[in-house]
Amino acid sequence: MRRGYENTMRLIRSAKLKNGVELGQIICALNGMTLLKKGITLRKSFTESINRIKFKSIYIERESSKSANAQNSIDEQLRYHTVQKMKNLLTTEVVDEDKPRTLSNDMLNVSILLEDMMDQIIDNGNMVSNLLNLRNYDDYTFQHSVNVAATASVLGLALGYNYEDLLHLAKGALFHDIGKMLVDIKILNKPGKLTIEEFEEIKKHPKYGYEYAKKHLHMHEDSLICILQHHEKFNGNGYPDSKEGKKIHRNAQIVAIADVYDAITSKRVYNEPVLPSEAIEYIMANADYHFDSDIVDVFLEKVAVYPLGTCVKLSNGLKGLICENYEGYVLRPKIELIKADHVESQYLNLMDKKNSAITIIKILPKP
Repeated sequence: MRRGYENTMRLIRSAKLKNGVELGQIICALNGMTLLKKGITLRKSFTESINRIKFKSIYIERESSKSANAQNSIDEQLRYHTVQKMKNLLTTEVVDEDKPRTLSNDMLNVSILLEDMMDQIIDNGNMVSNLLNLRNYDDYTFQHSVNVAATASVLGLALGYNYEDLLHLAKGALFHDIGKMLVDIKILNKPGKLTIEEFEEIKKHPKYGYEYAKKHLHMHEDSLICILQHHEKFNGNGYPDSKEGKKIHRNAQIVAIADVYDAITSKRVYNEPVLPSEAIEYIMANADYHFDSDIVDVFLEKVAVYPLGTCVKLSNGLKGLICENYEGYVLRPKIELIKADHVESQYLNLMDKKNSAITIIKILPKP
């Protein structure tokens, strides 16, 4: 059975904000406190505040649908606080591998926030696109960790994980790259091609992270294995131990897909982002090579190739905004057509048989 996720908001770049539009989401200040409430009418001072705290895109209300709510599995305050607590933990705790530590307040806070995130994902059951289509923070490492945890949780839920197993998976996903904090930052942020020696050092980060987390973070083995094995490949050509097939723990296989998807659709110092559709093609092409095809199939049901609010061009020449996605039919969304004469909104549903010949041929900049 398919499930639709109606998006009645419009996602717009902050630089394109205009006075008089209605805010479709909560905006948090740098200290995590509410800066602007959902539903307020924006004026110049508000848009300046949004740009000052480096929000890159936000939801605004569409005039034709002000009574409806935007779908978003993780609210912005929870996302913000999780990112900040991860940043605090990983920049203050991981300093000296040999220095004795106790479980910090930040680790306890991260665990509590992770449970809150899990509760929201379980309650909403949303597709991956609704988790990842807002990227408002500059701290890639920490934002990436939260995105991977969210995506992995959605996949674990779809695979029938119980709550305890889901938490182990989510925690392992959240800390999957902790070992990179023990790698020279000059290597991590090098914009050019790595030398053989530098890449060999990078390849050590799963073991660095596993050993650190096991010693200091009091994590379950089902979480630790995500850290150790998330770069193993299904055909045995991964690292650090060249494990293959079902010898790779399923949690690590889930995290591997979530990690790659978020990494290649994000802008990084050494890499421009690819379109979600291109990321999907990459993951599909690497089923049974890099990834377990059974988990890839679940991923393809849960991720929307075209995130809500994406502007697209259709094979019939029309343009529109993605307003609804269907689980299991990721290439056949519902589209709100863009009309120059500003007449009442019209929709085109690619799920309808009469539209079977129409396809999305290009992603366009937001209008």
